[in-house]
Amino acid sequence: APATAIGYAFTPDSRAIAYLKPEAESFDTQKPALGSLVERTVVDRNGRLLASPAKSDGSDSAAIYVCTGAVAELAGGLYHPWMHVSYAGDKRIFFTSARISLPSSRIDTGKETIFCCDTLTGAISEILPQIAIDFTQGNCHLFALSYDSQKILLPGNKNTLGIYTLGRDLDSSKILIDENESFGDDSSPKLVSQWKGRDQISCLVAENSHYLCPDPNTPHRRKEIVILDTEGNLQRVLSEDWPDELLNDY
Repeated sequence: APATAIGYAFTPDSRAIAYLKPEAESFDTQKPALGSLVERTVVDRNGRLLASPAKSDGSDSAAIYVCTGAVAELAGGLYHPWMHVSYAGDKRIFFTSARISLPSSRIDTGKETIFCCDTLTGAISEILPQIAIDFTQGNCHLFALSYDSQKILLPGNKNTLGIYTLGRDLDSSKILIDENESFGDDSSPKLVSQWKGRDQISCLVAENSHYLCPDPNTPHRRKEIVILDTEGNLQRVLSEDWPDELLNDY
């Protein structure tokens, strides 16, 4: 597709890809637009890539191919270029969009949240409770789904970080980086936190983080990338031996 959201994902068997696309070819990238969640087959059962050369006017030296696999539109919703898609092991698709109601007025605003599409039944469900949506402060599109598809890393405002377990509330014991150790401005996180294996998390923490210094009045000399377990216990400081130049931008 000529315009798709940056957060696409392959199925667990790598035969298809899911992505979010806008309905219109021309739209304002700074504003949400109507769009849809699409699943497209890219490899057949024999492992053959389903693509053919695109028409060219001869001015472009790069080879461009167009996917010829089957396409299924699974859901409609609001589109934004930064929205994200992730597959669960059972072919459910988790994706970000905004909750809206129709008709709506110019003063209505939809809050970004996470939905789940069951590709077998076609059902769509919103999965985050309101407390988790409020915590993310519009950073839902940077979520990371765990390997067992039961937990979601939720980046919050000013580089805070929480873990949401599906079907539960976001309780304080699962806030790995709270507002007392936040840093930066209200923009997106400086470094997107990710799962490292099945039960560990990599994330960026501030100089006054309790993961780095027991006494917050005696801060560490710089921010660091750390590895935590899902209970918020420090496993190691990943960037401990890295030169300062690699962390200056954070």
